[in-house]
Amino acid sequence: MMLNAPFLELAYFVGEANLKQAIDKVRIETPLEGAGQKFMAPGVIGIAGPVEQLAVRGGVMELRTEGEAFCGEPSRLKPRARALGNIAYSKFVHFAGLLNPVYGTILVEYSLESPGELRRDSRSLAFQNFYLAKRALDERSLSALHEILGDRVYVGALPGGVYISMTTYFNQAAKGIASVEAQAISVKIAELLARSLRE
Repeated sequence: MMLNAPFLELAYFVGEANLKQAIDKVRIETPLEGAGQKFMAPGVIGIAGPVEQLAVRGGVMELRTEGEAFCGEPSRLKPRARALGNIAYSKFVHFAGLLNPVYGTILVEYSLESPGELRRDSRSLAFQNFYLAKRALDERSLSALHEILGDRVYVGALPGGVYISMTTYFNQAAKGIASVEAQAISVKIAELLARSLRE
């Protein structure tokens, strides 16, 4: 069986030097089949069961499942997206704690950029439902991040950092903003990270 697009990804930038260790941490919880860049990871997220995958590329680890429930008009998505969004959110937060990434994000049909890619082109849509480690930014940059976010998005403290969500079904408070606005904020956050990230 193959996983079909559209995909939902829980993606984490851990850095190339830490990829093997990150794969091993996932392997303790989920049997992985394969080698190299792509593994079958049955049930790693818990949405598409046996066909879920783990892939690595450029210091980024991606846990991939089916994302069909998150495509289309938000009003049409509500009940199913809410239930599956809770699963994705819980797993995302769990793996953020386990893998200790610099940053990570929940994505549908979009890939997470590495810091080098962000520095080359910071027009990223990846920072709408994301984790950022405390160590990633200095105080001034953290303050700039809070200015960009304002008070209309979900911000939840985690042991090693913060989880920020702009999509109602990817946070516990069902807090969200319009997609167009979330995309504009994501670009501003990506620009900040491209300038300020401490890997």
